[in-house]
Amino acid sequence: MVSYQRYIVQNILKKVFQLISVFAIIFSVMQISELNNELEGVSTRFLWMCMLYSLPSVLVTVLTFMFPLGAFWATSKYVENGEVNSISILGVPDRTLIGWVMQCGILGALLIWLAVSVVEPLAVANRSLMIENYTKRHIFSMIQPDTFQSQGRLMIYADDVDTSTHTLKNFFAAQLDKNNDWTVVSSKKLKETKSGSAELEDGQATRFSLLENKKKSISFSNASVFPYKLLNIDISINNIKVKSFTRLWERRQRPEELSRLCWMIGLPIICMIMMLMVSFTMFSQSRSRYSYSMISFIGVFSLSILSIIFIQRQTGRGYIHSIEYALILPNMFLLSLVFCYRYLQRFFR
Repeated sequence: MVSYQRYIVQNILKKVFQLISVFAIIFSVMQISELNNELEGVSTRFLWMCMLYSLPSVLVTVLTFMFPLGAFWATSKYVENGEVNSISILGVPDRTLIGWVMQCGILGALLIWLAVSVVEPLAVANRSLMIENYTKRHIFSMIQPDTFQSQGRLMIYADDVDTSTHTLKNFFAAQLDKNNDWTVVSSKKLKETKSGSAELEDGQATRFSLLENKKKSISFSNASVFPYKLLNIDISINNIKVKSFTRLWERRQRPEELSRLCWMIGLPIICMIMMLMVSFTMFSQSRSRYSYSMISFIGVFSLSILSIIFIQRQTGRGYIHSIEYALILPNMFLLSLVFCYRYLQRFFR
C-alpha cells in the first residue's frame, strides 16, 4: 500500500509543480514587461531582481489555483487508465485514496500560508524599497539632454543634464493621468538633494482638464518632488506592511486588516476544499459520469475564484465587517457543494 501511496502522491505533485512553474514564469514575465515599459533604460540585473521580488506575489495566487488543477490533471489520468479501479480491487478503500490526495492538499495549504503570510510581504516591501532607491540613483543617467523621453504616461525633457551634480537645466515634464487630464511642470533648474528628493527652482505647474475645458496654473520659486514620482511609478500597490496573524486578528474590525486576514486564511482553505473535490472526482466509473465530474469541478473551481475576489474587494471597501460573513459562510457554502457532489456520486454509483 505504501508503494501505491508514493505513486499517487508523487504523480500529483509532479503535475502540480509543472503547472506552477509554467504559470509562474508567464506571470513574472508579464510583470517585468510592465515594469520595463515604465522604466526605460534600466539594467538587466535590476529587472531580474524585480522579477525575483515579484515571484512570491505571483506564487500566492498560482499555488492556490494550480494545486487543484494539477491534482485534477493527475487524477484524471488515473481514471482514464483504470488505475483507480485497479487499486480499489486490490482492497484499498476510497477513504484511503481520498487521504492520499488530501496529503497533497495539506502541503499546498502550508505552502500558500507561508507564501502569503511571510514571504510575500517581505518581498513586496523590499521590491518597493529597491525601486525607490534605484530611481534615486539612476534618474539622471536615464534622462538624455536635449531629448524628449517617454516614461509611461510621462514625457520628460531637459536642455542639459549634469550627472555628477544630479542637476537638470530648463526642465520640462508633461503627464497624462487616468482621466485624460494633462499636468505640465517646467522649471529653470532641478537638483537632487542629499535627502533624496528633487528640488525645482523658478518654475510653473499647469493642469489642463480637456473634458471640463479648464486650466489651473501656479508659479513657484521652489518646489520638491521625489524621483520615483517623476518617473510615474505607482508603488502604492507595494505598501503591504508585514503584520503578524495575531495583530491582524486583533484589528479585524478594520477594513484593511480584515481584507488581509481573509486573503491570508481564505486562500489555504480554498486550496483544501478544491483538493477534496479533486479526490471525489476519482471515483467516477464511466466516461459520461466523469464528464459530469469534470463539469462539476470546473463549476466549483470557478465559484471559488469569484468568491475570494468578491470577498477581498468587499472587505477592503468596508462593506463586509465580520469574519463570519467574510470567511465562514462562503467556505461552508463551497464545502456543502463538494459534499453534495459526493452524495450524488455515491447515490448513482
